[in-house]
Amino acid sequence: MARSEASRVKTKERNARWKEANKVHVSAYQKKWREANKDEIKVYQSEYHAEYQKRPDVLENIRYRGLQKYGLSSEGFNEMSTSQNGKCAICCVDMLPRGRKKQSACVDHDHLTSEVRGLLCRECNSGIGYLKDDPKILSAAIKYLATFQDGSSVQPMKTGA
Repeated sequence: MARSEASRVKTKERNARWKEANKVHVSAYQKKWREANKDEIKVYQSEYHAEYQKRPDVLENIRYRGLQKYGLSSEGFNEMSTSQNGKCAICCVDMLPRGRKKQSACVDHDHLTSEVRGLLCRECNSGIGYLKDDPKILSAAIKYLATFQDGSSVQPMKTGA
């Protein structure tokens, strides 16, 4: 015979009261159980995490995480990506929508004004970041690279002797 809902509620309340009154005992038991079953727990957690990462709602959250700090919605991001044909605004490589993978699109923005400039691949975004978003430094880097474009080797620096 199935227990009534009222009976289930009473049992749940009684168990909650017992747990509250025996916190030290429950905590010690749980700690001992976790220690004795740590390998099984580790396997379970890794399997659960792998499945969790595949859920469509989780993928969507991961994909668009952090856009609000740029004032972008997922729709705004998608519009920007579509307007760039899913390619990096600098090197035109195909990009994945968002995420932590190397090919994922990065939101490029001005660090002073926070104005979004476009979507870049990770390499281009890092490159202009390392060059401090400074056109003068970028121009100097272009001139530097152009001097070696013909395949000539680096000339040793002259020292003042």
